[in-house]
This record gives sequence, C-alpha cells and structure tokens, in this order.
Amino acid sequence: AARSAGVFCELAMKYKLVKWKHQNDRGSEAHRKELSKVHLEGAKIILKLCRTNGGIFVKLGQHAASLKPAIPDEYVETLQVLQDQAPVKDFELVELVLRDELRIPADVPLVYDDYTATSLSNQSPFLELEKHPVGSASLAQVHRGKLRDGRTVAIKVQHFGLEDIVQSDVVLVTFFDYLASKLFRDEGFSLSWAVEEFERNIVLEMDFKQESLNCSKIRGMFLSDKRLHSKIIVPEVHSQFCTDKVIVMDYIQGIPLHDNQKMLEAGVDCRNIASIFVDAFGAMFFDYGFIHCDPHPGNLLVSTEYENGRPVDKLVILDHGLYIQLDDSFRRHNCGIWKAMVIQDNKSLKENAAAIGLTGTTWKLLPFILINRSTETQSQLGKSSYMSIEERNQLVDKLGISEMNISKAGNLVGSFPPEMVWIMRTMHLVKDLHEKLGGKKSERFHTYAHHANAGMKSSNWRVVNAFSQLHFIVSLWLMETKMYLYFELYAPLMKREMLSRRRSRFSMSDLFREDMEQKMVK
Repeated sequence: AARSAGVFCELAMKYKLVKWKHQNDRGSEAHRKELSKVHLEGAKIILKLCRTNGGIFVKLGQHAASLKPAIPDEYVETLQVLQDQAPVKDFELVELVLRDELRIPADVPLVYDDYTATSLSNQSPFLELEKHPVGSASLAQVHRGKLRDGRTVAIKVQHFGLEDIVQSDVVLVTFFDYLASKLFRDEGFSLSWAVEEFERNIVLEMDFKQESLNCSKIRGMFLSDKRLHSKIIVPEVHSQFCTDKVIVMDYIQGIPLHDNQKMLEAGVDCRNIASIFVDAFGAMFFDYGFIHCDPHPGNLLVSTEYENGRPVDKLVILDHGLYIQLDDSFRRHNCGIWKAMVIQDNKSLKENAAAIGLTGTTWKLLPFILINRSTETQSQLGKSSYMSIEERNQLVDKLGISEMNISKAGNLVGSFPPEMVWIMRTMHLVKDLHEKLGGKKSERFHTYAHHANAGMKSSNWRVVNAFSQLHFIVSLWLMETKMYLYFELYAPLMKREMLSRRRSRFSMSDLFREDMEQKMVK
C-alpha cells in the first residue's frame, strides 16, 4: 500500500506541474509534447509498480493496456509487455491447490501410481504431470499432463491464496481512483467506469467453473457453424476434473500469434490467419452475441493439421474466462449500428443507438471510434485512417466538448452501455493483432459489415434473407464505387482545375501589373 501511495503521489505531482506550467497555453504544441513526455514517464512508473507488486497489479496493467483509445497511447504501448510476462509460482503451491480442489489426500501421490493404488476414488486423475509450466499469467499457470486414459491435457491452476490478495488490492485501486477523480476534478478526469469494469472482470476470471462452461459453449457454437467449424479449434473441457480453481482441457500444440518469426519458419500464411481471426470474432460480435473479451496474442495459437495429406492452418482460441452475453435485442441493434455506419445512414444509426441507450449526440461518436470516419466522411471504408481536421472539429462541436483528450474520451465512454464498452474494447484488441498479422482495415470493416447484415435476419424464409443480403451487398458496392470514383477521378480532376485557375489568376495579375507599370513610365 505504501509503495502504491508513493507512486500515486508522484504521478499526481507530475501532472499538476504540467497543468500549472501551461495554464496559459493549454493545447499548444509545447503543452502536448510535455504532456506526452509525462504520459511516458508515468507509464514506466506504473509498469515498474505492476511488476514489483505482481498478482492483481499485473492484471490491472493488462486491463489498462486494452483500454485504447480511452487512455493515452504511451500507457497502452508501455503496459502491453505485461500481456506476455508473468511470474511463475513454485510447484509446491500448485500442488496444494490441486490436492485441495481435486480432493487428493496428502499421502496419495499427485501422479497416479498403478502399483500403489488401492482405491480409484481418491487417486489422482493424472498419469503424468510436468512441474514446469508451459504458460503463466497473472491469475494462474498452465501445466501439461496426461490423464489415466492417455489423453494429453492442459491443467490450468489458479495461484495459491489469490482471493485474499485480490480483495485487498481491489479496495486499494478503487480508493486511488476516487482520490484521482477529486484531485483532477477541474480536468474532468474519471476512470471509475474502467475500475468498476475491472472489478467485475476479475471476479469473472477467477471463477474457473464458469470459464469451463464458456469454453464448452463457444466450442459448440463454432462446431455448428458451417463456415468456421473447419477453421477454428476450441479445446474440449474435461468437466469432471474442473472446479472453481482448476480447469482440465485438451492440450493443443500451436504457435502463439505474437511469434511472427516462428510462424514464418513454419510456413504459416499470416494474412490467412488474420482473415480467419477477424471472421471468428465477427461471428461472435454479430451472429452469436457471445463474445470472448480477452483476445490478446497469448490466448491465440496457430495449429497446423493435415487434411487429405495437405497442411491446413487453424486458429486456436484459449482462455475463456472473460465473456459477455448480449441479449438478442442488443445484438440486433448492434448489427443495425454497424450496418448504418458502413452505408452512412444517419437515421438508422441514431435509431439503433437510441435503442441501446445512447441518447443526445453521443451516437455520433460511434463511427469515429469504430471505423475511423464519420457518416459524412468522403472516403472508402477502411481507406482513411483518420478523419480530416475539419470533420474532427465539427464532431467535437456537435458533441459539446472542448477537445478530444483522455479525460473527455473517458467520460464519454463511461456514458455508454457496459455491453458497448466491452465490444469497443474487444474490437480494439482485435484491430491491433489483425494489423500485426498483416490484415487490412478495409478487410476487417467489410467482414464486420457482412456479419452485421447477416446477424439482422428477420425471417425464417431463406429467400427473404438472401434478398436482404444481396440488397446490402449491392448498396455497399454502390457506395464504395461512388467513393472510389470521387477520389480517383473527380477529386484529382477538380484539384488540377483549381491549380489551373490559380495559375491563370497569377498570370492575369502579372499582365495587369506589367500594363500598369508601362502606363506609369509613359
């Protein structure tokens, strides 16, 4: 607590000094540069605190790194390293949890011994169990083992004594957020929504029984999906060995998606995996309404299987502790929002946003956050990374805020329904990994758009749904063609004409000046 309090005071002083120093030139280039410098210094201090305190603080850092764009990029980029770095616990502590959860007596070997076994009822289910973990995270670590029936499994074991640590650390984090909101009240700073979400998340992620249910549910959804069942692997859970703190599932060998070098050496087509990745999450966002909310690279693998003698790369989805279930009404309105954004239908966008609780002018922020353009932007979907300065300023005026900064963005996001915050957060995680794999924004947006349209099926009649799908495809194609013609043909032509007129004005001006000079000489 003392270490955390010291860090809080240090950060508060740094930000207050920047405010006092630039109170007369806020928003200037000098102010932005110094603020960025303080963001980076603060991120490094927080990173050190997370590593030193460990446990819940590592998870908190991971959570903060996933909140782009609600927190500064300096924090996101610095804290991302926590996704892949977590301390390994001693196997003695792992054994204590396994024995307690699986009811294995202290005098019985942790690994099943056929020669000394007297009763199967109190014997270990494991024929083999590796002491060194194959993976470690802030809440648990995973060991490879083998069941008595010979199947190789992954055994996920929650860290010993985690519950007590979590309770005290959550109280501490909540207290510091309260102090920050009071200390920076004039700046409108508030991340209480993020802290509340984090508190709910940690409770969900510590319930391994629920995680096993989530895993089985999403596995069933992908297996019944005619398009994706052959592209996605979700491990089968062995529910008879799952408890609140232990999960046993099939062990899947694969390459983590963050290891580009290994994927290249194995001949993996990263662009193809990027496409499967976005397709899978598009299905979860819009078709299933059951969404895996922690798609960081450590939770995703590429596994190569051989079908008819040919290697086929498949996406493996792990770590199913953090999910949200959308009710069907919210799912359909979310589909409507995306469909309206891509075809730039303001009326439909406003209606669907209002239906999920976005009132006032906040709905106008959705296209800006989700597809990097407003409904007035004249560009093809995914072709423009940023809105023009003019459009950005217009959006800021419409929303009634002074500037698009961290405190304002945080407050606006805090006014969104919790489900929408989850969707935006997860979509940003998908975006980052998709681009690292070589995927294009236009592909991601088009995939989401087609899933959104398919998710709005309003009839049990195939013909009606097929016509609706065709109508959407044609509408989107016409809009994209119009944008293409505008930027590739009309806009360059107008630019050349304007330049030509400017040169003509200059030449006429020069002639007029020469004529006047000659008259004055005469």
